[in-house]
This record gives sequence, structure tokens and C-alpha cells, in this order.
Amino acid sequence: LILLFFFLTKYVSFMVLVQRNYRFFFMFISSSTFMCIYVFAFSWVNILIRKSNGSLWKAMSQEVPSVVLIVYCFIAVWFVGGLTVFHLYLISTNQ
Repeated sequence: LILLFFFLTKYVSFMVLVQRNYRFFFMFISSSTFMCIYVFAFSWVNILIRKSNGSLWKAMSQEVPSVVLIVYCFIAVWFVGGLTVFHLYLISTNQ
């Protein structure tokens, strides 16, 4: 498994750096970050629309897919967001 990970790391590095696909890679991770934020926000909007009828817990129990998306996007945004911020740092320091 570790050898496979190192192979994939070398492959991704080759595809991004050697073939000069860095701008496409950066656009991919930044759009993934914005998509996570978008889904997170509108899942909350969906729950809050349901909340107008009653309590928040009742609305969340009726909108289980929205709750699952909120949890998933909250976790995922730390990974892709961190990667985006790191690459933004690399771009800004010209590394």
C-alpha cells in the first residue's frame, strides 16, 4: 500500500509539474473548496426553510440528506480548503 501511495505521488507530481498542468490542478482544488462551501451553506438553508414550521431538531430529522451533506462537507472542506490555502501560499511566494 505504501509503495502504491509513493507511485501515485510521483505520478501526480509528474502530471502537475512536468507537464505544466499546475493551473488546472489549482483550479480543480479551489473549485472543489468552493463547491464544498456552497453545498454546506445551501444544506443549512434547506434545513432553515423547514425550521419555519417547528423546531430545528424536527427539521433536521425530516432533512436527513441535508444533515449528511453538512457533516460530509464540513469534514471535506478542511482537506481541500487546506490544500487550496497551501497552494495559494506556494503561488504567492513563487515556489
